[in-house]
Amino acid sequence: MPPKAKKPWNESSKNAKDMKMRGVGKLKRKLSSKLSRSKPIAKFQKIEADLDDIEAQHLKVALRNSRLILGNGIDLSQIPGCPVVHPTEIEFQDPIQYIKKLHKTGMRHGAIQIVPPKSWKAELNISFPEKKFDTRIQNVHELSQGRGFPGGKKYTLDEFQRMAAMDEKGILTEQFNGIPGVEKLYWRVANGRGGEVSVEYGNDIDSEKIGIGFGEKNNSPWNLRRLAKHPDSPLSCLENVTGVTVPWIYIGMIFSSFCWHCEDHYLPSINYLHTGKPKVWYCVPARQSKKLEDVMKQNMPCLFEDEPDLMHKLCTTLDPRILAANGVKIHRVIQTAGTFVVTFPHCYHSGFNTGFNVAEAVNICYNEWFPIGRRASEIYRSISRQSVFEHEMLLAKWILQHTENIPPVLQKELTQALKQQKKTAALVTRKGTQTSSSPYDYNEEEHRCFICNQTCYLWHMKCSCSEAVMCLKHATEDFCGCGHGSKSLVYSIEFWKLTSLEWKDAR
Repeated sequence: MPPKAKKPWNESSKNAKDMKMRGVGKLKRKLSSKLSRSKPIAKFQKIEADLDDIEAQHLKVALRNSRLILGNGIDLSQIPGCPVVHPTEIEFQDPIQYIKKLHKTGMRHGAIQIVPPKSWKAELNISFPEKKFDTRIQNVHELSQGRGFPGGKKYTLDEFQRMAAMDEKGILTEQFNGIPGVEKLYWRVANGRGGEVSVEYGNDIDSEKIGIGFGEKNNSPWNLRRLAKHPDSPLSCLENVTGVTVPWIYIGMIFSSFCWHCEDHYLPSINYLHTGKPKVWYCVPARQSKKLEDVMKQNMPCLFEDEPDLMHKLCTTLDPRILAANGVKIHRVIQTAGTFVVTFPHCYHSGFNTGFNVAEAVNICYNEWFPIGRRASEIYRSISRQSVFEHEMLLAKWILQHTENIPPVLQKELTQALKQQKKTAALVTRKGTQTSSSPYDYNEEEHRCFICNQTCYLWHMKCSCSEAVMCLKHATEDFCGCGHGSKSLVYSIEFWKLTSLEWKDAR
């Protein structure tokens, strides 16, 4: 079965080229109704005045941020580093168990760099050297404006490397040598004080299609193609999902960037830098995630007014010194070739490449993630964001593989899920909803809540008047007006299996 790809964000629907700044489109719509009876010139003058107000607001924020950086005397090199660990050959034999041991430390820092034992080698496999890959254009000077990245040229790996080397010579000068100099110049450009710089980035490339990465012949458990499907990883229960269980390849050049984001479903991730120049990472501990979001919104109010879910779009950055000056704890990693960087659940991270390089990344998972993944699922439900996979499905399948000895964290998650179900079921039953005696086999397309767009793996409610399905979160709503007497609760086969497990454990 071909891997199921995560849907990349496409800027084509954003009309970004028609806006001087984000937020302008929404402003124009508001203004049009107010000015519909005005003369055309009056309309234009009013819109122009409001555009000036938006520009003034952005300038005010930029000046405040400059004062914050200068006033606090924050230097990029003074940002604390993430932990760097050197596992022994014995510790390195089991990646999932080793990373689990790092969980608490990783959650406090956001990320950890892993330096493999000297005896471990991993050659970069290039199966199809003449195969071309897509790139995206990144205007580095606009990274704080929340604009998407349009498609760039297609390259072979050699073509991209030659282009990257030529562009690097045009961007760097003797004044900005070494990592500190490159980093200083990067933020000067990203903050709009270093001219206009555009680069290309070969990001989110399917490793199986491009034939670059560890390859199938590498039998190491740290081969990212194998790691996501490791028998100790809950993700082994999923079908192939490109970018989650099937690695993505990242082919970078100087200043190509990955903007502030958490992984899908707040999963941990692992990135291996195969070859080339270092990556600079900035990471935030999980407990600081809300604070980071608040500071981003304070600094970019127009962007978030127009796009409330902007943090899910992976297209906006903010200087780590500004975050630090606002009380966000930031850590920094300089990832060199031959090392791994692991990011931990619900930890924001961003960064850029200091030159041409090739990296490979995939998601990983372990039991301690499940409570955090449940919170991610609840957030997705609240903003009607389609999940990459069904959280309850993964929980159910993983538990049903461990029926003889269910770990405490999974038992707690099972109890939590069934408790919520029982509470909602009791409420709608009192309103007249019936319970169906026929269990159903889950189908991703058929069993999707039409309100929040989340799939219903364990249970759902439906009405006799239509095929519409409601998750239990929205089951209390009379969505069609027929009344609860015409509705029924339906449970999947897996639900009854889990219920029997809970009853067995209670004995």
